[in-house]
Amino acid sequence: MPGPRGQAWRFDSDRDGVGFGGLDVAEPWTVSVRVRAGARTADQVGARDGAPYRDVDHSFDHTLPLDRWTRLTWVATPGSTTLYADGERVGSVAASIPLPLRSIGTEQASLRGDLDDLVTWDEAVSPAEVARLE
Repeated sequence: MPGPRGQAWRFDSDRDGVGFGGLDVAEPWTVSVRVRAGARTADQVGARDGAPYRDVDHSFDHTLPLDRWTRLTWVATPGSTTLYADGERVGSVAASIPLPLRSIGTEQASLRGDLDDLVTWDEAVSPAEVARLE
């Protein structure tokens, strides 16, 4: 599947995913990825156990537009995780959500759409740095 920066991962079936085999990482961290949602699911996006947007305990009040590439960036610091969409802050939760490096997509949480240009940092980047991401 062509993406903005090369080949994108396509998630078009329940339980689709990509395994990395890593362990969850405690804060501080930043992860940024381009996402194009193709359909709505009840558990659309997560932030724990490999799901990239919402976890079981925390959710962000943001809905991805359908059929449009959006850069999502999460920045975790002690006691807080902030979500940005296309460089703009769209929400924050008062919790340090572990960065899931085991996989993207699980049997309990899935995305219907495409992912491209996934990047991680072992630090919390500044809002100005998030705004500069392409």
